[in-house]
Amino acid sequence: MTRLDARALNRATLARQFLLARADADALDVVTHLGGLQAQEPQEPYTGMWSRVAGFDPHGFSDLLTARRVVRTHLMRRTVHLVTAADAVAWRTRHDAMLLQRLLGVYRGELAGVDLDALAAAARDVLATGPCTLPEAGRALAARWPDVPPRVLGETASVLVPLVQVPPRDTPAPVRFLPAFDNAILGYDDRTRIVDDAHRGLSVAGERAVLVDGRVAATWTVTDGVVTVAPLRRLTRADRTAVAEEGRALAGFLSGGASHRVRVGASPRWRRHRVTIIASDPDAAPGRVDRVSTVLTGSRAAALARVFRIVAIAEACSWVGLLIGMAFKYLLVFDDVGVRVFGPIHGALFVAYVVITLVTARAFRWRAGTTVLALAASIPPAMTLWFERRAVRRRQLG
Repeated sequence: MTRLDARALNRATLARQFLLARADADALDVVTHLGGLQAQEPQEPYTGMWSRVAGFDPHGFSDLLTARRVVRTHLMRRTVHLVTAADAVAWRTRHDAMLLQRLLGVYRGELAGVDLDALAAAARDVLATGPCTLPEAGRALAARWPDVPPRVLGETASVLVPLVQVPPRDTPAPVRFLPAFDNAILGYDDRTRIVDDAHRGLSVAGERAVLVDGRVAATWTVTDGVVTVAPLRRLTRADRTAVAEEGRALAGFLSGGASHRVRVGASPRWRRHRVTIIASDPDAAPGRVDRVSTVLTGSRAAALARVFRIVAIAEACSWVGLLIGMAFKYLLVFDDVGVRVFGPIHGALFVAYVVITLVTARAFRWRAGTTVLALAASIPPAMTLWFERRAVRRRQLG
């Protein structure tokens, strides 16, 4: 018998683990050979397989999970392992005693007086309705065992009933920009698979569509190298970021790399209008958003602009009234009635102007210098009227 030294034992272990040379073998066979992989974190087995399998295909490996030919389940050390479905069936009963022992070593007190057979039966009934998380199962079981924490009930269910962790069944769909009359929309009689009936006419009107989560969610145009997106429904912040990044790539493609600019317009029924501007620098890192600004548009924008203009003009007029009152008090009739009337009015309008200026600056995303100038205009007499005229000319009120 040959006794292996430490180095030889190391090399034998690496060879047995397919870590000396990547195996030219099917992923399913490799999982069988390894007797499972540690899978506490769902993505970790992918790295383990990539390190062991020549030409490893992560998508094919995901297909094995989706088809439940390999599964994630609690086995050795009561930790999650990825094993073949056949091994999970063969090995699970052999681990039952160990799994229960480890569970009771932690939760014996919480489970005192609980009929574990009854709990197992109840857990099977809960899980028979469809996939759920262990906390969800625990909350369902808590109706019968209210004195036991739901988390403990969920973990106990995973020990008493052989379970596997089901992978997500929904395949994420990335944002895609489609040209006019694209066959992904026009090629089917039943187009509701990709576009809502409310927007069905867009496909025959020559509109270019944007797919978000696999469905038509916006239209797009391009002018002077700038891609402009018009949402057809509310887009989440993540949706907008994804649309902006894909739009940047499209702008670069259409302009030959000269422009990487995209604007994402207002969502219907939403008054805030988010405009995402992607750097026009062709050397900018892919997906880098230089600036995201939110401006107010529509009826609320007009209403806010109208209020700002009214307050600005009123504040200027109150200054004039106060100056007249001061002239009467100190130069003409030496009566302070004008100051007593216009002083409080001017003070209230001054405060109102400062507040509405800050609200307007935030809503219309004024630069810091513009905001400071607007606030400073409240100090000299009647200068708020000058600033109001200036803001209108420069289209700073929408």
